[in-house]
Amino acid sequence: MISSAAEAARDATLAALDSFDDRYLGQKSSNPPLDNDGNALVAGALYFNTIDGVMQVYDGASWLAA
Repeated sequence: MISSAAEAARDATLAALDSFDDRYLGQKSSNPPLDNDGNALVAGALYFNTIDGVMQVYDGASWLAA
């Protein structure tokens, strides 16, 4: 049986990984319209454009070169 402290630590770790995955979208060949979970983008999201070789940041409305 897993202790409540272990469950809390596991849940916190999973939440942190999901938050990171929502912010850093990885490498893509074009501006993504959604995050990696299929949700709306959040301001500050990042991805690396493999075609242009540029890190892009989402400002809440559009993608800009970082």
